[in-house]
Amino acid sequence: SSGINAEWPLRPGTLEMNCVRLLVVCCCLLSSQASASPYFSTHTPYELVRGDIGNVTWNEELEPVKIYFLARHGSRHLGESATTLMNTFVDDLMANGGASRFPWLETWERPVYQPDYQLVPQGMLEHYNIAKRYKARFPALSPPYYPSSYSIRATEKLRTSQSAASFMFGLFENEGHVDDLATRTNITNFGFQPTAIQIESEDEDMLLRFMDNCPAYENSEITLSHKDYEDIVIVTDKYKQIVLDPVSEVVGFSVDVDQVDGLYHLCAFEEVSPTESDFSSFCDMIPPTALELIEYKSGLGRYYASSYPNKLGYEISCVILKDLVEQFSVDPSVPTFRFAHSETIVPVITLLGLFKDVEILLDEYTDYTNVGFRLSEIDPFATNLVFIVFKDVSSNVEYIKVFLNEKEVTIPSCNSSSGCLLSELQDIIDTTPGSCNVTMMCNEEFPETEQVSTMSTRDEPAVTEEPIENNLLIDDFEEELLRNKLEENDIVVLNIYIFIGMVVLSALSVVSCGFICLNRARIFSRTEESYTQPMLSYQKMPFLD
Repeated sequence: SSGINAEWPLRPGTLEMNCVRLLVVCCCLLSSQASASPYFSTHTPYELVRGDIGNVTWNEELEPVKIYFLARHGSRHLGESATTLMNTFVDDLMANGGASRFPWLETWERPVYQPDYQLVPQGMLEHYNIAKRYKARFPALSPPYYPSSYSIRATEKLRTSQSAASFMFGLFENEGHVDDLATRTNITNFGFQPTAIQIESEDEDMLLRFMDNCPAYENSEITLSHKDYEDIVIVTDKYKQIVLDPVSEVVGFSVDVDQVDGLYHLCAFEEVSPTESDFSSFCDMIPPTALELIEYKSGLGRYYASSYPNKLGYEISCVILKDLVEQFSVDPSVPTFRFAHSETIVPVITLLGLFKDVEILLDEYTDYTNVGFRLSEIDPFATNLVFIVFKDVSSNVEYIKVFLNEKEVTIPSCNSSSGCLLSELQDIIDTTPGSCNVTMMCNEEFPETEQVSTMSTRDEPAVTEEPIENNLLIDDFEEELLRNKLEENDIVVLNIYIFIGMVVLSALSVVSCGFICLNRARIFSRTEESYTQPMLSYQKMPFLD
């Protein structure tokens, strides 16, 4: 064909075999274009995997009355390490005849890939549109805005507060007082509505940044080594056969792991922000089977840092459920919105017992495409985990329905098909050490923090002795903390006494020195009359002067 460049690396052989190989490559390219979109782990754009809250239905006797909305920030730039790999791959591709192999590269202008983590325009639109859909489906849950009538909170990171602002703009669009037609004596009600967003400093935010304020979690072995689980995959022959070799054949030169990662980020970013990517087609270079395995590898770090293998990593997210219970226990409850990160939401999803696999295979992962805990679908950009209280108008019983990315999910530990009772969510909190005693959990001396589990045991039959033993362990730990505190107090008191003694001794020394200085003439000098023969006079000693 005239469209095939002479440098296309067809292997020696018959014309028929070369045609077959060419057909296979073309099929891979076409199928990858069709299948590539959903496979980007936590970098997956929300629009590729979301549901539609507008299609959710419920019993007519149930009335939505309260909402707790927890969301991850929207689509963003991929950061410095990713952009470095992206630019390196483009350089390598162009140096190896990429423009002749992929004609679109001849007219494509490489954009400036921002090495930060700020939102891209699509990330703002994601939250804006989510708000629009929720408002349309649950209009009663978004009353007219007043600062004390809403609880809105974001982390210190700019991408979360910007996501919150985008969401609130969609929720209150054309309902505010800020308008170019408004005057001091003619306030309108169809303009922009500014909203107040509470933000805590990162080192004090135990609600949305609990993972950064828990020494026992940060310093645990599994947390410190969570990235190593990705390395286990990339050194296998399976990764070479499924990823490295096929990608090398498509791009026309031998690629290593870093180059494949750079290509993977380029593919993800052209979905995250098509306009900023200048409508590139890097996803065409990754066969779909390779893309699935890269996605699997890319999600292992987050899985081991925040999910089932890391018991403390997800148990400390109980602070979110405590916040939820507190908000829902207030009457009347105000609409509550929290904007955070993947590290915040994945632990909560795990604590609820969702998407639990028996195990994650690393060495012989022939079933890696069938794992239940797939971050591309569970935790894309703009992930939202929403709890809505429905009141049964006939019995006044309140049920809590849970929605993940605009799809209803069933919590395993909740017994009713109508949803969870508030007490059942409290039971989940009570399964954590000290009923979510974060001070205890995050203390590195607490024995519970050393335990690592690859499975949650929340749905196993209860054993009556376990709570008793756990309570005894907690009591012993609290007694030890009290003893340590008393010992610290004793040391402080002793130090105070020592300090006072030193001050008194210093004062006495000063007084003594002053007395000697004032009376040195009388002490060290004598007149001739004061001495009898043979001593006629006293000679002063220089060092005393």
